[in-house]
Amino acid sequence: MASVAKITPKDPIPAPLTANHEAQSPYPVDALGNVLAPAVRALAEGVQVPVSLAAQSVLSAAAFAAQPHGDVVVSGRRVPISLFMLSVAESGDRKSAVDKFATAPARERQDRLREDYREQRQWFENEKLAHDALYKQAENGSKNASKEDLTNALNQLGLPPEPPKIPQILSTDPTVEGLIKGFAKGWKSQGLYNDEGGSFFGGGAMADSKLKTIALLSQFWGGEQINRTRASEGESLTINNPRLSAHLMIQPIVANKVLNDPEMLGQGFLARFLIAAPESLAGTRFYKDVDLSINTDIKRFQSRLTDLFELEQPEDEYGNLAPRELHLSSDAHAEYTETYNEIEKEIGRFGSFRDIKATGSKAAEQALRIAGVLALIENPHATVISGEVMTRACELSAWYLFEVLRLTNKVEETEEQKLGRKLVRKMIEAGWNAIYPPRATQFIRGIENAQDAKRVIENLEERGWLIKLPNNTEIDGVKRKQSWRLNHNATLERLG
Repeated sequence: MASVAKITPKDPIPAPLTANHEAQSPYPVDALGNVLAPAVRALAEGVQVPVSLAAQSVLSAAAFAAQPHGDVVVSGRRVPISLFMLSVAESGDRKSAVDKFATAPARERQDRLREDYREQRQWFENEKLAHDALYKQAENGSKNASKEDLTNALNQLGLPPEPPKIPQILSTDPTVEGLIKGFAKGWKSQGLYNDEGGSFFGGGAMADSKLKTIALLSQFWGGEQINRTRASEGESLTINNPRLSAHLMIQPIVANKVLNDPEMLGQGFLARFLIAAPESLAGTRFYKDVDLSINTDIKRFQSRLTDLFELEQPEDEYGNLAPRELHLSSDAHAEYTETYNEIEKEIGRFGSFRDIKATGSKAAEQALRIAGVLALIENPHATVISGEVMTRACELSAWYLFEVLRLTNKVEETEEQKLGRKLVRKMIEAGWNAIYPPRATQFIRGIENAQDAKRVIENLEERGWLIKLPNNTEIDGVKRKQSWRLNHNATLERLG
C-alpha cells in the first residue's frame, strides 16, 4: 500500500479495545496512620501520581525498614511482616519518581554499610593474615610435639576471623543464586525493588528458572528456612529466618501477561502480592513549583525509616535474625478473628471472592503483616498491636482484596471490538499504514459491508488505534473519500 501523510511522533497511546474495568475505589489513606498517611498525600500531590501508587511505594519501604524488628504472633504462630507489592502503571506515570523518595532511607543505609565495609574488610584481612601467621608458627613449632600439644596450641589460637557482611541490602534484578548468596553472606533483611518490573518478570531469574525463582521468593515471603545442598565443598548452606520485602512496578502490557501466567497463579505466587493498578493522571499533571525535599511530612516519614534502619537488628547466638514478638491485644485479636471468618465465608462456592480464592485465603495474614508494619512505624519499640491498628490494617487488606477482584473481573469483547482487533492485527502484519472501508470489507471476514466497516473503523478511531486522514487523501493511486492511518503506537504487544 502506498505511503500516506507523515506520521507525527506525538500520536497518543491507544486505549484498550475492550471496555475498561470499573474505576479503582479510593485508597483508604487515613488507615496508614499519622506517619505514613501524610507522606502519601504529600507525594501524591507533589509528584502528581495517584494516591494508591504513592501508598504502594511508602508502605513497601516501611515494611522493608520494619521487617527485621518484629513478627506478629497469633495462636502460637509467627507471621513475618514482610510485604510484596506490585504496582501497575504506564511508562511516564512517575512511578520511579515517587519510589525514589520512599526508598531514599534504604539507599542511604546501603551507602553507609558500604562505607563501613571498606574499613571492616581491611580489619578482616589484617586479622586473617595474623591468624594464618600464628597458625604456621604453631604448626612449625609442633614438629616434635605430641598431638595433644598441637591440638591445645591450635585451640588457643581459635577460629579464623569471620569476613564482614556483604553491604548489599537492595536488589533490583537478582538471580536465584544471587539472592541466596546475599542472604548467606550478607544481611538477613533485604529488599527487592524494581521500577521496571518487566525486566524482572521477563528476564534474569524468571527467564532462566521461573518455577525455581517463584518457589524461592515464596519461601522468603514466608520467612522459611532455605536449605541448599551441593556436592562441592563449602557450597551447601542453610539460611534461617530471612526477611524480604519487595515492590515491583510493571506496565499494563506486562501486567496482563503476569496476572494470567498459569505457573504464577498455580503456585499461589501472585496471591502473596498487594496489587494496585490506578488510572493514569497523564494529561492533568500541570507544572507545580514544589520542593518535596523540604516537605515536613516526607522528612518525618524518611526519618522514621532511618531510625528503624539504624536500630540494631536482633540476632540469636548463631547470627540469625530474631525479631521480637508482636502480640495482639484482645481487641486486635477479636478484629482479626472477625475479618478472618468473613473472608473465609466469601471464598466459598457462592461467595464474593470465590474467583480469587488464593488471594482471599492470604488476605487475613496480609492484615496481620500490615498491622505489624504500622505498629512499628508508629512505635519502633512496640510489642503489642492495638485493636485500632488492627482495624486499620484490616481496612487496607480489604482494599487490596477488592482491587484484585476488580482487576480479575473479565470484560467480554463485543463483536465490533473483536473485528477491530482483527483489522488492526491485519494492518500491522501486512505492513499497511492506512485503511478505508472497502479494503476492510474485502480482507476482514465478518465485516460484511461498508456500514459494518465504518462502524468498526470509527470505534478504532475513538480508541486511538486509527487516526483519520483528510478527505480525498490519495492511497494506492486513488483518492479516497474517507481513510484512516494506523497510530504509530499501535503494536501487536499493545493489542494483546
